[in-house]
Amino acid sequence: MIEQKISSKNLFITLNNGIKMPRFGLGTYHMKDSSLIKQAVSQCGYIMYDCASFYKNEHIVGKALDELLNQDKIVLREELFIISKVWWDEVDDVEAAC
Repeated sequence: MIEQKISSKNLFITLNNGIKMPRFGLGTYHMKDSSLIKQAVSQCGYIMYDCASFYKNEHIVGKALDELLNQDKIVLREELFIISKVWWDEVDDVEAAC
């Protein structure tokens, strides 16, 4: 087995604009409770969220982010990475899928 040393340089990837984005994020598939997402930020420090319209939980993710940003003010929007995917059956209307 090959061991890879985990260091802080492996935890982030630098985007073309120079911003460092985490390589790991919180998967929101099957998330049905906005408090879990809030805990992921406040207790675990997650700042990247993996989303997709296929998950059908945009309202849950949106509620959690709204509370974190506007009510609890735990994190700034500029600190978050919200990532989504376009499913194969959504390619005809990418804007609606996002």
